[in-house]
Amino acid sequence: MKRQLRTAYLSEGRTSDGEVASLRAERDSVARERDSIAEDLKSLRWEFEGMREAKDMAVAEHDSIRKELERVRAELKRARSVMTSSIVVPTLPEPSPILIGDLDRRLVRKDVVLDRYRMERVRPRLEEEGESGARTPVVEEDSGSRM
Repeated sequence: MKRQLRTAYLSEGRTSDGEVASLRAERDSVARERDSIAEDLKSLRWEFEGMREAKDMAVAEHDSIRKELERVRAELKRARSVMTSSIVVPTLPEPSPILIGDLDRRLVRKDVVLDRYRMERVRPRLEEEGESGARTPVVEEDSGSRM
């Protein structure tokens, strides 16, 4: 293109002004297209770098997930290898001394209430039955027997 312009300039007498203007317009058009291609190339480089970073992050995440999977598999394998007889069953903790003391006090109160009930209700009945029970029925025997 430059050669054509130079040739056209050097041979001014042979080239018309219209041809020179046309060649300059074409040159400007080519320059704009070159600038557009350069911008596209720059944009593609940025996108490529972004995709490379995304790929690197995906690879790192993949590796992390793989390590976690291997850890879980090893833990599962270890858990399966433990014999059931060696599994320790947790036991309940012993009751606290405060709870035991509270239960003892409740039992003592219950015994006291039960003793009062016996004294108030049961003894008078036993004494009444004792008086009436002192008379034991006597079995009378027949002196004569019928046959």
